[in-house]
Amino acid sequence: MGTQEMSEKLLVYTNCIGWDYELPPVTPTDDVDYICVTDREISHSTNGWQTMRIEPLLPDDKFRSSREPKTLPHLFFSNYRRSLYLDSTIKLKTNPSQLWQHLICDETTIFGGVHHSFRRTVKDEFIAVNSAKYDKTTTL
Repeated sequence: MGTQEMSEKLLVYTNCIGWDYELPPVTPTDDVDYICVTDREISHSTNGWQTMRIEPLLPDDKFRSSREPKTLPHLFFSNYRRSLYLDSTIKLKTNPSQLWQHLICDETTIFGGVHHSFRRTVKDEFIAVNSAKYDKTTTL
């Protein structure tokens, strides 16, 4: 939308950077846009997601490149007032607008999140990621 007015729709976004994922199906509604940020052509059904092609920030490091749209949605989706990030492996079982209302209950709340289902702290998550060798503690 560029310089056009801000969308009142809720943006639900995910990303598939580094490889081709099977995107979970979504139920289209008039008040929600579903967009998958990707660095490649998706070879299978997008299951209701629109795609947005980007160049990875760090072409040789897809894991870190995938973090850019996750953490900086305003750079990619400046025409949306509201956005909800979902991991590309998550199938949302409820209406995203209802989830938004649960996470962002009033206009003074600027960020909402959910508790991890089985890790208590961010440190616990870092330890699990390191143990699974998804990342390196030596990389800055």
